[in-house]
Amino acid sequence: MATSNRPPPRSLPAAGAIRSHPRPESKHLGRQLERRGILVRDADSSGITVNLTVIKAGDRSNIIPDLAEATLDVRFRKIEDFYAVLAKIKSGLATAIVPDSTITVTEDGSTYPPLTENPQIDALGARAQAIYAELGKKLALSGNGGASESAVAMSVGTPALDGLGYVGSAFHTDHEWIELSSVTPRLYLFTRLLMETSLAPPKRSVAP
Repeated sequence: MATSNRPPPRSLPAAGAIRSHPRPESKHLGRQLERRGILVRDADSSGITVNLTVIKAGDRSNIIPDLAEATLDVRFRKIEDFYAVLAKIKSGLATAIVPDSTITVTEDGSTYPPLTENPQIDALGARAQAIYAELGKKLALSGNGGASESAVAMSVGTPALDGLGYVGSAFHTDHEWIELSSVTPRLYLFTRLLMETSLAPPKRSVAP
């Protein structure tokens, strides 16, 4: 117990802790912070999104931590878009709101490069569509907000497709699911595509 020469206090403030557990999804916390001006999220036709995904600060509820850290997940279609977002964040945090505090912005770079459309990918996609059509099924070609190792292959000039797995939804959640009826058709698609590209490899593109 800490001691001092001061007289004992006649009153003391109460101590308590309030914790936020947004349900059903953690993204609700990001939305609450966004509404309070703590987080600005871009989502437009460019495909750029910026989401707050990790917050770390202290380990005791009755001690104000001297360091806090927030991690933002950035998704983009062009590499220059990432650095535009980085510049925007640095500019927005350049002026400290709380006196005697500093904010440092660091970046880990692009974990995965963007998977961009080109004639080589279109040709590979057409092959996949033709194979799937043998089963009387249609295969749509589109983009999404995910990241994939296929983009790493494409970054060195090897055409690649993403999303050849089973049909499902709610990915990366505790209630992710797949359609069991899609297992056999998708295995057929992947196997045939692997066989065809082994016999007749797609033309490599010029790496960006």
